[in-house]
Amino acid sequence: MRRCKTCKEEKSEDQFHVTGQIYKGKFYLKRKCKNCINNSARQKQVNRKQTLVDYKGGECSASGCTYNKSLRALDFHHVNDAEKSYSISEGIQNNYDMEELKKEADKCILLCSNHHAELHYKDHQKFMKGEDRLKYPQQILMEQRNIDKTAYCRGT
Repeated sequence: MRRCKTCKEEKSEDQFHVTGQIYKGKFYLKRKCKNCINNSARQKQVNRKQTLVDYKGGECSASGCTYNKSLRALDFHHVNDAEKSYSISEGIQNNYDMEELKKEADKCILLCSNHHAELHYKDHQKFMKGEDRLKYPQQILMEQRNIDKTAYCRGT
C-alpha cells in the first residue's frame, strides 16, 4: 500500500505509475496516483482551452449569437482548410506551445456547437451536390492539400 501525495488516500501499488528509474533492480513509483495525474492533466487541458477561448473573444462569433455558457460547447473552426496545420484540440492535448496554439487559433473562428454543426451541414450539402460526391471526404481533403496518399496507406 502507498499513500498518494495529492489525494492522501491509501492505494495499492498498481494504482501508481512507475517513474522509469531503476535502482538495484527495483522500480520506483510516482508519488501521485494515476487518478490524480489524469485529473491534473485534464484540468490543464481545460485551462489551456479557456485561455484560447478568451483570446478569441470568449463567445460564438456567428452573427447575433453571444453563446458563452459552456466551454465544451465552443469549437474552433478553421476558415480555410488549406492553411490548417493541426486541430486546436490536438494542440491542446499534445501540449503544444501556447504561442504556437495562438497562431493556429488566428486561422480560426470561435463558434458554438450549433453554429459549427450548421456550417458543416452546409458544406455537406454542397459536397452531396458536387461531382466529388462519390469520393470519401478524406480523399477530397488529401487532394486539396496535395498529400501523397501512399504515405498513409499500410498496404502495398
